[in-house]
Amino acid sequence: MTTTCLSCRIELPPREGAGRPSRYCSDTCKRVAGYEITRLNRRLQKLEERLSVEREEKYYNAATKSEDWKMSYGMEGTYRIEALQAEIDIANKRLMELCTDSG
Repeated sequence: MTTTCLSCRIELPPREGAGRPSRYCSDTCKRVAGYEITRLNRRLQKLEERLSVEREEKYYNAATKSEDWKMSYGMEGTYRIEALQAEIDIANKRLMELCTDSG
């Protein structure tokens, strides 16, 4: 099985001896991945907050039957929610790649 560095994606040499296989080609790549994890966590927090606000506004306006609901939160609101969820899914996938054990 060929493994690649989780940060720079170069092929890693095969592991000699016992132990867990390497996930990074160098300490630099390991640090870069750590910074990326921190950035992804911050981004996910902001995206999830925005998604929550969009959902609250959509359902509040639907429940109160606000006259401008269709204009502000009809299909456009649905598209914003779908776009936010897609961004959250992408960030979660990358975070899982960085945080799960390979092999």
